[in-house]
Amino acid sequence: MRVESDWQSYYGSSVDLLEEVSRYGKDAFTREVIRLCTTRAETNYYEAFYILTSGALLSTTFYNKWVSLKLHKSTLTHLQEKKGEVG
Repeated sequence: MRVESDWQSYYGSSVDLLEEVSRYGKDAFTREVIRLCTTRAETNYYEAFYILTSGALLSTTFYNKWVSLKLHKSTLTHLQEKKGEVG
């Protein structure tokens, strides 16, 4: 059984971000869906991809402080046909 994610209320796992959302209110932040994914593996892949290619870990502009990823190529076979989109 599939269950809808908490994307409508989720702001992230960053303690710093969650403290600022609490302090300044949700209206002070803009959230944007940058990619819809069809599997958890695809979501994990693109989250790491965007964090790394944006330089988020090297910048104070982002709240990201770490990337943890364990992903097997076989879970992304549905993306192999879309190689131009993968990165």
